[in-house]
Amino acid sequence: MNGSKWVLSLVFILCSQWIHAVELKTASTAIVINDKGFYTSIKVEGKEIIGEGAYPLISAVKNGQILLPKALKASGDKFLVTMEDQQVIELLVRQQPQAITYEVSKISSSYKAVVFGPVKVAPHEVVGEVVGVAQGGDIAFAMQALNIKTNGGIPQEYAAAYGSRFSYAGSNTDLSVSSTPYFHFAVADTKEGAVFQLSARNRSEQEYRKVNQVEKALVLPVSGTEGAIAGARIALFGDRRSRILDRIGKVETEQGLPHPMIEGEWGKVSRGAMRSYLITNFSEPDLDFVLDKTQRAGFRTLYHPDPFRTWGHFEWNPSLTKEGDAGMKAIAERASKKGIKIGVHTLSNFLTTNDAYVTPVPSKKLLKQGLLNLTGSIDDIQTTLEVEASDLFSVPLTLNALQIGNELITFGKAENKDGRVILTGCTRGAFGTQKARHEKNEPLYKLWDYPYRTLFPDLELQDEFAHRLADVFNKTGIKQISFDGLEGCMYTGQDYYATARFVTQYYNGLQDKADIINDASRLDHYLWHIHTRMNWGEPWGEEMRKGQVASRIKNQEYFRRNLFPRMLGWFLVRLAERNFEATSLEDLEWALSESAGFDAGYAMSINMKTLKNHGQIDQLLEAMKNWDALRYANVFTDDQKKRLKDPETEWHLEKKDDKNFLLYPLFISERFRCNLSEMQPGQPGGADWSWKSPEESSFALRIKVEGEGAIANPSFTTPLGVVKIEGKLEANQYILLDHQGRATLTDQNYKLLSELHVQGKALLPKGASGVSFACEVAGDSKPDVVVRYNTRMTPEKISKP
Repeated sequence: MNGSKWVLSLVFILCSQWIHAVELKTASTAIVINDKGFYTSIKVEGKEIIGEGAYPLISAVKNGQILLPKALKASGDKFLVTMEDQQVIELLVRQQPQAITYEVSKISSSYKAVVFGPVKVAPHEVVGEVVGVAQGGDIAFAMQALNIKTNGGIPQEYAAAYGSRFSYAGSNTDLSVSSTPYFHFAVADTKEGAVFQLSARNRSEQEYRKVNQVEKALVLPVSGTEGAIAGARIALFGDRRSRILDRIGKVETEQGLPHPMIEGEWGKVSRGAMRSYLITNFSEPDLDFVLDKTQRAGFRTLYHPDPFRTWGHFEWNPSLTKEGDAGMKAIAERASKKGIKIGVHTLSNFLTTNDAYVTPVPSKKLLKQGLLNLTGSIDDIQTTLEVEASDLFSVPLTLNALQIGNELITFGKAENKDGRVILTGCTRGAFGTQKARHEKNEPLYKLWDYPYRTLFPDLELQDEFAHRLADVFNKTGIKQISFDGLEGCMYTGQDYYATARFVTQYYNGLQDKADIINDASRLDHYLWHIHTRMNWGEPWGEEMRKGQVASRIKNQEYFRRNLFPRMLGWFLVRLAERNFEATSLEDLEWALSESAGFDAGYAMSINMKTLKNHGQIDQLLEAMKNWDALRYANVFTDDQKKRLKDPETEWHLEKKDDKNFLLYPLFISERFRCNLSEMQPGQPGGADWSWKSPEESSFALRIKVEGEGAIANPSFTTPLGVVKIEGKLEANQYILLDHQGRATLTDQNYKLLSELHVQGKALLPKGASGVSFACEVAGDSKPDVVVRYNTRMTPEKISKP
């Protein structure tokens, strides 16, 4: 389409310098705004979508009150919006081939915030609350921020007033990592429509605001033009629903937004954005070993979960490399020769107390909760301090850190007494700083900290963190990072501006952005453009099938409605430990089938000890390779995906050759337990159970002894025959029988101890049937025997192109 066609077009309904209405157009979208500064029509593909009610082009907050427009005058590409207090907001309005854009060019410094809108539209069948897209029928409409000073949502302190003024409330979003209220979204689903709400805050002055439960935390100003509302920009556009993601990509290019490329395609449509990867705590000496394991799994990225000795300057952990950036560059180059990229984990702006920003001379830019006033001078050895009364002690922290001059002090307990606060159990010269005498009038600051026993930087020091991370990529050639803990940026009191600023500073500093993978455990509006995907760690204290299953599934719907690449999270392959068995192939294939069903990548966390000691590790890695290759090739049918993603189903994938596979639906039983100590005198060891199978099938077994003692020669009698396994089974061992009738004895981590002879065949009829278990007790002790079986249904043929 010829871009010159889309110059600013004003439609004058009345022939005078004062307009009655103005029409704005871009491809597929037409908007009409009346002379009062309110929307009267929004059409996409000729269909009217504006919701019921009166919605302003822009609104503002002043002295805690919401101000609406009362008049609109247009002059060329300038819209002059007179507000209810007679102040004028000047907007630059442009119609371009892909979007209509608004930019605040002039505004009174007395305004604390502006909201573009809010504006309600009728389509809300699918509401992408973060990306800022509402879909309904065959059309979609979007509003998106064009810079980091423009945020999705409304500042928290004004949210209730906006909801009341415009009579709406939206649905919150619960994810695996957080619950986010509707007023933080670019568009809120109100169940009667979708309300777009993008805002910009005046950040140019020091304030005291509620930050993480502290009612009056110190919020430092944002310096320069970044702190002003002027410059805030948004884009509006619509399209057919089937084309809206492609339209966003074109808007990114047209408006100069980040547009990351993965494997030669825009990251939001590239399947490379959803590649699975291996997480392990490798080091330089065992790099060749772990690269081999990465290749066996078919992964292209090897990711280190704890690469840095310090956060802040991001010095490398010597257990990974002792040569700093040069050492990591050598590691990345060695991996690259095998087609593997290196990734690293970090906690964004969290600052460890062993970093040079803290010790021996602390930075003046450590993040402060607020100022305290000493009641008197202190010497360099006092361990009890007295300060004037302060609300800053109402919310308990972890480190309890104070900063005064070049000294950091920690306290053990804070007690209110006679209008003062007594701090006892103080450590002077904390974290290797220098003890000193301090005068009464010397500023004493209470610092923010986090339960990880870390501090935080202020916004300017946070920039230095971001620049260092970009420098790490530029110097070493690593290609992936997870911005875990991005919410730490919000401790600055600068909400989503702070998170967007941190990641954007890093991203802009990259010399080569191609194929860089950026992910995080959470997402906000502007960072939708930069982040490749979301991924997150899971609670390791649960079995694989129980590890936040509902949240994993809920997250997939979140990705779908926000037009975002899909990831299923982190899974853990473990060795046997006190409360858990070692990860089995059945456990793993449950996770892999979920990944295939949702067509979502994942991270497989396997520490080096497990990689070296799990007896079936190569079999597990081969399963990852086969499942993920088929998922990546997108060969599973829609019907298969629907069945695979059901968490109640179980599957096994069997490779026939490089292109052909068999997909077996499985039935996996509960655990059956035989307590041999409860046998009557003279009664042989055994039990009678009711087993079932959806189809007549062979069955595989996993037999385990729990407690002291051993058994020998277990046998199972079914209506179709008897199978007997010759051999002795002791505590912390398994007997494994596969569907081909082969039996092995392994240790608790599935390391092969011996092959066992099998008599008969393990067959189970369709439906329920009685099964008799028998064994010999080897020795005086009578342990429990735990048995689990699985049967296979008719396989489905899968072919890879």
